[in-house]
Amino acid sequence: MRVVAAARRFDRTRRFSTWLFQIAINLARDAHRRAAPDRVADEQALAPAVGAGSAPATEAGIDARRLLAALPEPQRSVVVLRVFHDLSEDEVAAILDCPRGTVKSRMHHAMARLLALATTSPRDAAGAAPRRVQR
Repeated sequence: MRVVAAARRFDRTRRFSTWLFQIAINLARDAHRRAAPDRVADEQALAPAVGAGSAPATEAGIDARRLLAALPEPQRSVVVLRVFHDLSEDEVAAILDCPRGTVKSRMHHAMARLLALATTSPRDAAGAAPRRVQR
């Protein structure tokens, strides 16, 4: 409905997918603001998923969904758009309305944080104080 309502504002010199992602991101942000806060702690992100038929990586405690949930929203947005949607840095910058350098910085810090979360055992994380993440 939003795409149809905003059709007149679409700039035909730009990519449709970039414009569409921007609408989707704005809708997700609006929904997130309205929802009650439900933050996932780092310890929860490291807890292995339980269930038969789980992939070996999941059984080892590396659950992509939980790891992504442990990232701050700006970093998570960059990772999802770059990795899962295979968008270029320029496209992500246009969607998130930020400079390309900011996209690169957020991606760098997100990957470092994900690596730290994935390589830390749940037992080590339980005793450690949460680290402050740079944006």
